Amino acid sequence: MPSLPLPRRVARKLVRGGLIHRVNHVLEVGCGDGELLFFWGRRKPGAAGIDDRPETAGLPSAADGITRGSVAGKFPFAPHSLDRIIVTGSSTYAADLTAPEAYIATANLLSALKPRRRVIFLEPGVAGGRPEEARLRTIEEHLENFPGTIVTRSYHDGMERFLSLEWLIGRKRQVDLMLVTFTVPRKPISRLEWHQHAREAVMARQTPAATRAA
Repeated sequence: MPSLPLPRRVARKLVRGGLIHRVNHVLEVGCGDGELLFFWGRRKPGAAGIDDRPETAGLPSAADGITRGSVAGKFPFAPHSLDRIIVTGSSTYAADLTAPEAYIATANLLSALKPRRRVIFLEPGVAGGRPEEARLRTIEEHLENFPGTIVTRSYHDGMERFLSLEWLIGRKRQVDLMLVTFTVPRKPISRLEWHQHAREAVMARQTPAATRAA
């Protein structure tokens, strides 16, 4: 998953469209220097960020509440403490989504959500178009290993970009996104149980490989 710096006009539209509307505790995965987090934090005092990409390790922070470290490592957010998680960039998710680290990272994220809350993966378009279908399907197949509901929808730049006049000077590119949303069940699931699902997903992939090798 590449870095996804969003123009503020897009951030505003996503907020109005329900991305972080009527929620308080928001986590951005792939927050970089925290510019978007700072923008959201003025509206959501409970906003926080985490980034595991090496290229962001030395960046000065534009906002408080930023953690530098792996999403698949020691996760600093308590179970059932977050209302929304937005994934805009991550070394873990840029790599193989069938790797154990990816399943562990997802188990960590889902365990931090309150019941019926959501994690949303923002996937940029390719050359101004839709993201590759194969990439979207890979994300969906990854999430299908966990109990919950998956919905994929699109975002397209529209009147906001035209009215900003940014297109006249080429300051901001057109932004087209796909939003892969995963909603956790109503019944609370413990962090241990989420990691059990991650372990089962890893074992399910290793068993056919072991069978072929035999």
